Amino acid sequence: MSRRSSSAAVCIDDAAALLKQHAVGSPEWCWLMGIAPMKEASSLSGLSVDGLKRHHADKVKDLSERRCGMRRLDALTIGRSRNP
Repeated sequence: MSRRSSSAAVCIDDAAALLKQHAVGSPEWCWLMGIAPMKEASSLSGLSVDGLKRHHADKVKDLSERRCGMRRLDALTIGRSRNP
């Protein structure tokens, strides 16, 4: 398994663990699934905004022509996979 795919597997496992802790529809679940601005996602993950856009472009959502964001759950799992 390559380094990239093993890192992705860790992120998926962390995301599943976070979602299992909270019932669907609970306030915590809604917060985790919400879209955060890139500045907030940067602080949650520990990566710079530029680093998130470069290395995790698949998780970045375009909100408008100028704004983009990321799910808080994705930002948190990126931070968890970096700091085991």
